[in-house]
Amino acid sequence: MSQKPKPRPINYIECTATATAADLLVDFDVLGIRECRPVGKPIWWYDDDDILCKQIGQISVNVDTGLVEIWPAGGNHMYPIDHANLRSQGIDAFRNPPADNEQWSLGRVDGRGEYWECAISVEVDLTTSNAARIIRSAHRRAMHQELAFEQRYVDTTGGQGSAA
Repeated sequence: MSQKPKPRPINYIECTATATAADLLVDFDVLGIRECRPVGKPIWWYDDDDILCKQIGQISVNVDTGLVEIWPAGGNHMYPIDHANLRSQGIDAFRNPPADNEQWSLGRVDGRGEYWECAISVEVDLTTSNAARIIRSAHRRAMHQELAFEQRYVDTTGGQGSAA
């Protein structure tokens, strides 16, 4: 004779929960996160370690309301992974409110009030981005030209004086 299973406590809920990727979350308004229209274009730059980076947008957090706004860069060099990274950073700003540190700056705009703002940049994968390879090539060419100029200056002055 089989035994009946014991009843579960009334507050027991059986469910399967999985993590939701930021790019799958359709309605950010539920969290107080608003994705705004694209502004400007991505900014490409080199960090102190000579790694090519791309600024993909900004995130702002209203001091009074806590509203998180995601401002992606526009243009055809914004890829789905860039948008996913911005959304993930927006969720992080919702979960971990900004503070006065090197990453966030406090600003004020009439009609918007005070807000924290942070620029979001990512390291560029040179194997997948044609634009990045072109920028990297131009950067290397400029560095070689600068070194060649410095060498010619040293050769013509005998190492005396300054190039400036």
